[in-house]
Amino acid sequence: MGDPPLNLELVEQVIGHSPVGIAVIGSDGVYLIVNPAYTALYGYAADQLLGQPFTMLFPPSQRASVQALHAAFLAGQAVMDGEWDVVARDGRAFTVLATSVRVQAASGAARLVSVVDITARKQAERELHATRQFIASVLDGLSAHVCVLDEAGRVLAVNRAWREFAVANGAPASAEMVGSSYVAACEGALQGDPADAGLAMRFLTQLRAVLAGELEAFELEYPCHSPQRQRWFLARVSRIEGSSPLRVVVAHDDVTNLMQAQQAARDREVALRDSEQTYRTLFETVPQGIVYQDLQGRITAANPAAQRILGLSLNQMQGLDSMDPRWKAMQEDGSEFPGEKHPAMVALRTGQPVHDVLMGVQVPERGQAWLLVNAVPLLKQGALDRVYASFEDITQRVLLGREVERQARTDELTGVASRRSILARLNAEFERLHRHPDRRCALLALDLDHFKLVNDRHGQDGSRRRCAGAHGRRRVPHRRARHVPGRGGPPGRTPAPAGGRVARVSWCGLGRGDAEHRRQCHCAGRCVGRDGAGPRRSGAVQREGSGTRSGLRRVARTLSASLLHDGTGHHHAAGDHVRTRGSCLSGLRRIPTATFGLHAFALRTPAAGCPDAA
Repeated sequence: MGDPPLNLELVEQVIGHSPVGIAVIGSDGVYLIVNPAYTALYGYAADQLLGQPFTMLFPPSQRASVQALHAAFLAGQAVMDGEWDVVARDGRAFTVLATSVRVQAASGAARLVSVVDITARKQAERELHATRQFIASVLDGLSAHVCVLDEAGRVLAVNRAWREFAVANGAPASAEMVGSSYVAACEGALQGDPADAGLAMRFLTQLRAVLAGELEAFELEYPCHSPQRQRWFLARVSRIEGSSPLRVVVAHDDVTNLMQAQQAARDREVALRDSEQTYRTLFETVPQGIVYQDLQGRITAANPAAQRILGLSLNQMQGLDSMDPRWKAMQEDGSEFPGEKHPAMVALRTGQPVHDVLMGVQVPERGQAWLLVNAVPLLKQGALDRVYASFEDITQRVLLGREVERQARTDELTGVASRRSILARLNAEFERLHRHPDRRCALLALDLDHFKLVNDRHGQDGSRRRCAGAHGRRRVPHRRARHVPGRGGPPGRTPAPAGGRVARVSWCGLGRGDAEHRRQCHCAGRCVGRDGAGPRRSGAVQREGSGTRSGLRRVARTLSASLLHDGTGHHHAAGDHVRTRGSCLSGLRRIPTATFGLHAFALRTPAAGCPDAA
């Protein structure tokens, strides 16, 4: 049968009222009929299309191929249904969906075509495709292993991490994962290691609850160790909100590093607690005192040893600083120890540690205590934050050292300076002479003569007691004199010669009172002024006063001068005696001293030009 004849009148009526663009195109490719919807779609008037080739609506590059396809269609050799990109009168490009049928026109075979503008639909499809590509790229960029399941638990999509993990764990690279049953895979895990069967059952039970709509989401942490290393994963399963039909997202995150970091943190926390307990125990039990002070020097913390050593409770110490006068701090020589020079304050001011500073403080109910103090500044983020001071109570050590020194330098029974003490003082003077060879120094030695009479009458112990008593009566405060009295100058005082030194000489006198002693000294000076051969008995010998009941009856004084350094670099031996005339010894004067607990004499060095300065 041939094509049915075309009733043009009927066709025109149908075409004219159709909302779809319809046109009839002859075998030569020109428009025979166009309806209003068709002309409106392309932006032309009917008379602008009728008699014109239909290829005018296609891009120039496609016109020849479209014309050939039209001829093949009329010959029954091709199909022209589908989407076409066309151009409107204003140059706007858009897409139409065309459906063509062959018809018989008066001029011969023709093609009736209906077109619909699908530009919006195509744009939506492109946007949907772009969205799907974006989602896929996002999923592929995730480190988590992600898959999407349908309501039956079948895999609809997986990301790159999922595929790579499957291949790394034995799955073939060509395996088709989409369409497989994830629920069946979970059921197979129940047949694995019994130790993991409990977690696998728990996961499968909750997964089925999500697929059934009974549960929105859940998380489960589980181990998944490989032969090479231990691994832990966190599974997250959740429904896609608003999805119809139901869609479920399953994500497995590798949390191995997190688990290891958490375990390391727990180990560090345990170690830190142990360390804190260790240091707390040390802080509480160490015998040395430890105090912490803030940037203003105020005490903020103190251990029990510090409270015990300082005789104060923590509440009493908190808030005190080094400037507080209640410490009554003193230095080793007995002088005041200013607060700003305390070790902690020096460490705060300089930022440097201070070590082994001896400090004396007043302790309630104990009196003075001697502490060996160290102070160390503490930094926080590179800035000075506070300082801690540690100290040790060495009071007994200091007192013992002083007692040992006292016993080494004084006679145990009489308290008089010992031979070692005198030699030490002479050695110090001799060292100074070595450092200053241009200076001269003379030593006067005053000795007790006929002391055997005292020993014979009162015995050794009795004589020591009387010597100690005489020593005690002569103990007066020490004062170093810058002038000495003598003859040849203003009465009372004569300046010590330039370059000379003053030497101390021990003498134990027996007179009572300062006036009596001055008279003895003046007599001794007259005795020294004589030019006789050797020492003589002096008129300075005085009998005891009526209140003295000692056995010392007569005392003779032997006075000798030995030149230690003559200014020429020659040192005389201790046995060399030089007779010295009184003209150069006239500066003799008593100097009280507490160092030896005895009275002493000072002798100025012979001045330059003195005739007896040999």
